[in-house]
Amino acid sequence: MKPRPLAWSTIEDWSRSVTIFQTKAEPTTSTETAAPVAPPETQSGEWLLIEAYVAIWALTFLFVFFAWRRTRSLESKLEAIDLGLKRARVEHEKARAADPGAKLPREAD
Repeated sequence: MKPRPLAWSTIEDWSRSVTIFQTKAEPTTSTETAAPVAPPETQSGEWLLIEAYVAIWALTFLFVFFAWRRTRSLESKLEAIDLGLKRARVEHEKARAADPGAKLPREAD
């Protein structure tokens, strides 16, 4: 047989089922005591400081690394543009030397 799912038709049914789970057994005599409760777990402040220090240095290293990589990429693109300009300047000078009287496209204006 399958267990019946819990079905609460009213708020009173729900509150009765909740109070069943919330009840605790209390000690019966004055010499009995409840089990000691462990203090919440804590972490050493020294270890937290070391972890924070390592995290900050790791983030700084990553930032510098990616900035360096991007700079290298931009430098290579800039070198390609500079090389293209030098080639265009040489072609322009060759065209002027071949026909000194001809108007070049930029000089037509």
